[in-house]
Amino acid sequence: MRRETVMVPERQIIEIGLTKLRRYIRKLQDAPLHQADQDAAEEMSETVEQTFRRLVVLSTNLANHTIARLRLPTPSDPVDIFRVLGEAGVLPADLAERLREVAMLRAKLAHGYQDIPPEDVRAWIPQRLSDFAALADCAAAALLR
Repeated sequence: MRRETVMVPERQIIEIGLTKLRRYIRKLQDAPLHQADQDAAEEMSETVEQTFRRLVVLSTNLANHTIARLRLPTPSDPVDIFRVLGEAGVLPADLAERLREVAMLRAKLAHGYQDIPPEDVRAWIPQRLSDFAALADCAAAALLR
């Protein structure tokens, strides 16, 4: 039996990605990052880390999609995706610089280049959620006009 490929409109793909990004942000904002009960803390830790990993990967994918959609210069290195968006005025320069760390973290998380202790991930989350939210807003403004 042959499966038929269904093409999803690009705008719908972007909207789905932005919705997921915002959902992951809310989920992490609502998650308690520290718990006294060790078993509950370990279970919560896995959920938080998985959600954060998805957020990081989705953010860099969205950034790459924005670059392609706006026909911006191809980054010479995956770490430079946010620099390209900053130079094009899609992101404020200070946000682009902070998000470069996200691209570095993505490689470590997605490809297992380096083991990152769970407590480091949990410490990083509250400091960066507003950056992810700002990225979603800037990408939406650039992609959905």
